Amino acid sequence: SDGTPDICHAYARRDARCRVERHAQRMGWIANYNSLLRHSTGDYFLWVPHDDVYDPAYVGTLVALLEARPDAVLAYATTLAIDEHGSVLRRFAGHAALHRATTPLQRGLRYLWWTENEKFIPFRGVVRSGAIRAVGGLEPGPWGVYADDLWLFRLALLGSFVHEARPLCRKRYYRGSVSPLHRHTHGQRLAYLAAHVLLEEDDSRLRSAY
Repeated sequence: SDGTPDICHAYARRDARCRVERHAQRMGWIANYNSLLRHSTGDYFLWVPHDDVYDPAYVGTLVALLEARPDAVLAYATTLAIDEHGSVLRRFAGHAALHRATTPLQRGLRYLWWTENEKFIPFRGVVRSGAIRAVGGLEPGPWGVYADDLWLFRLALLGSFVHEARPLCRKRYYRGSVSPLHRHTHGQRLAYLAAHVLLEEDDSRLRSAY
């Protein structure tokens, strides 16, 4: 109703690097995200959630961080939460202890115990495509909306996360936005925690595949 398909097709006509993939029916967010992964090409991948605002230097800065750190699988930047008018609500500066981790176990534990409402920040980062091929896509399950957290946890077991201190990303919240209002059920939380155990047991296979 807001003309989004027309805008996307207009960009695709002007730039051969743009491609529009439209599904015949609603797939749900996990299937939609995984479809993007299957259609992606190139050495790096970046999710671009709607309404977020990125500094022009965002992608180049994060790619440069990955180029300088062969052990890293993901690079992300400090993120500012903004309202519909662009006013800053909060600053998310990243997880210093995670950045210092040197083993898969350290990275996994430090990601697991990261404050829950900040774990979305690396999901907006640049990821090596080879790492994505190793861990696969987002998995649906009884953990519900924790699927992106579990995907990032798999990446943390695989390699390091590097961080850009400058606030190069702005996540926009509207009054009534789902993200800050969502409350996980007790069952989803238990399934989420149990899934980490299974993924840690699978860690050696992930690293050998990568």
